[in-house]
Amino acid sequence: MEQNNKYTFTVARIAALFPDDLSEKLAFVQRELGGEVYLVGGSVRDLLLGRQPGDLDLTVPRNAEQWAERLRDITGGTYVELGREEDAARVVLRQGLDVDFSSFRAGARTIEEDLEKRDITVNALAVPVHDLLTGRCQDQDKLPVIDSIGGLADLEQQRVRVVGKKSFSDDPLRMLRVFRFAAVLDFTVEPDTLEQV
Repeated sequence: MEQNNKYTFTVARIAALFPDDLSEKLAFVQRELGGEVYLVGGSVRDLLLGRQPGDLDLTVPRNAEQWAERLRDITGGTYVELGREEDAARVVLRQGLDVDFSSFRAGARTIEEDLEKRDITVNALAVPVHDLLTGRCQDQDKLPVIDSIGGLADLEQQRVRVVGKKSFSDDPLRMLRVFRFAAVLDFTVEPDTLEQV
């Protein structure tokens, strides 16, 4: 696992993503359901690019739909199922913020294994937020960016690269996502990825 000190966020910076008392409500859910919680994907990518994430992408080892149902119950938000097979759901909060929950991908036992099953490397980044939710860290403490497959280097090089050779066979729609992210981020598509498409 690559955890370069150059890529960290203060607890205060990550906490600022959670409006009002959302972190307290997520902490309540965490106490009920237990487990690790990670900010992942586009949320982390956007922060590293200096952009405000449009939503919060959270990954838990299992029971993502239960996390979303409990957050809905506590906040009065709207629950949206994103896929039973993938164990993913969204809660649309009254503030207009979406909180997406997903469980580790099939067969993944750790966050690193989960990241290795994602679509493109710049979306395969994570920041552990479980200590933030439980109050076991201070505002000035640093939270590392977890990168097990080179997404940080690809972000620096402004390139879109597929995570693995099976990525497109696992989900052919990922081919379209490569070009969508290249256009949205104004990145180039890495040559081997382009060849696979």
